[in-house]
Amino acid sequence: MQISSLFHYITVILVITINSTCSIYIGYISNATFLASNISQTYSNITCQQCTCNGLMSSAVGWIYIARNQTCQLINGYSSNDIGLVPLINAIFYFQPLLAPTTTTTTFNAIAAMIEGGQRRIGNVKPGDRVWTLSYDGQYLIEDEITIIVHAELNTPTYFYTFITNEGHEVSLTDLHYIVIFDSSINKMDTICASQVTLHHRLVMLGRTIAIEKIIYSKRIGFSSPVTLSGYLLVNNLSTSSFHGTHDFHHRMGDLPRFYYRITKWLFGNNYKPFGSTISEEMHPLCTFVITIYEPIRLFTHMLSFMILPLIIILAIYLIALIFYKIELYYLKIIS
Repeated sequence: MQISSLFHYITVILVITINSTCSIYIGYISNATFLASNISQTYSNITCQQCTCNGLMSSAVGWIYIARNQTCQLINGYSSNDIGLVPLINAIFYFQPLLAPTTTTTTFNAIAAMIEGGQRRIGNVKPGDRVWTLSYDGQYLIEDEITIIVHAELNTPTYFYTFITNEGHEVSLTDLHYIVIFDSSINKMDTICASQVTLHHRLVMLGRTIAIEKIIYSKRIGFSSPVTLSGYLLVNNLSTSSFHGTHDFHHRMGDLPRFYYRITKWLFGNNYKPFGSTISEEMHPLCTFVITIYEPIRLFTHMLSFMILPLIIILAIYLIALIFYKIELYYLKIIS
């Protein structure tokens, strides 16, 4: 998790190996505490390592260690009543990301703006629905379309990052769901995952950016994962991505499915649903396939970036040699 340098936060992901086949991934934020309403236990006069051990043994979702008085607090669960992250010198907030990293999810109750007018809850949108999305710079609206719901579960409890702006706008995303932000430190737009968003960033609305007043990490019921043609989705009037992982890479991976979607809609009419219209609690087969081939494609793409220059040089050498060979043949014909 990346946190604002204003409070000297440090980004680290710890991997505590339990055995050769099982690991627990723990994130922590330095110089910060988490004001939670559900503190299960408090310990005094213990070390940071002992605090972490107690947190793991108690199956806590998070814990806070305050070095100046050697105090440890265990968080049993997150709530919408939690105040959330607050800067505190010499304190460390540890947390366990309990979310599956295979889906990009938005709460069922979030709102999407429909092109035909009105609004609809994210949990009620369907493939083929036409929705408004924002351009990357947030300056104009785009007529977009829901192509597929890769995963949706009405009653599943899931942990979300909830971003509340200083004007009361709110959006909740899972930790790996990407969102469009404006980074004032570098004065440009970026697309980052929800777990990296800080109070230093600004969210993107139509024609402007807006400050974040509060970030809350809590459990909510139900989620949905719609994907649009543009790869973006306007949720509660705030611009988000349809993807988890690197937005641009996943959008490029979707070029072929988008081409197939457009062609089949053109051939069979606007009412045709190329990827089906049934919303199942099981992950969509296309998403399962993408997850299966993701690592090989990512590795190939990474290798290809290093291979392009050598291939261009080899091709240039071959063409130069071929040109000289043709010139030599030409002169030999003249001589003979």
